Amino acid sequence: MNRREFTASLVGAAALPFVPLPARAAPPALPATAYAWAHLIARAQPQVSAAYLARHLRLEAPVARALFGQLVADGVVGAPSALGAARAVKPLPSPSRSSLRTALEGLVKDHAPRLDCAVDDEERPDASPDKPVQSRPEPG
Repeated sequence: MNRREFTASLVGAAALPFVPLPARAAPPALPATAYAWAHLIARAQPQVSAAYLARHLRLEAPVARALFGQLVADGVVGAPSALGAARAVKPLPSPSRSSLRTALEGLVKDHAPRLDCAVDDEERPDASPDKPVQSRPEPG
């Protein structure tokens, strides 16, 4: 290496902190209810993957990958296999009606605010709406 190459590399090394680095991509924004639904799906299915979540929750691939990564990080599912599928750490019980219903009710109560569904602890005796039914206009 001659003196000219050495000086050029020295100047280049000194200027390196001033070279802008490409901005790191921000993680994709997850829909409000996506994590709660993904948690339920992951525990109900024998295996789940990012592609499976993307298909069933209608998410874009980067969002589904971020959601799947969050499930792995939170310990909902184990480490994915070479094919990208993972099993739930605590799967729902075998599908006997009473145990499955109890488990699903518990999950829904835990995630109700994020699932955008109301959980009524008390059922109303009638199924009628609060407002009267509107009558159709007479054909004229």
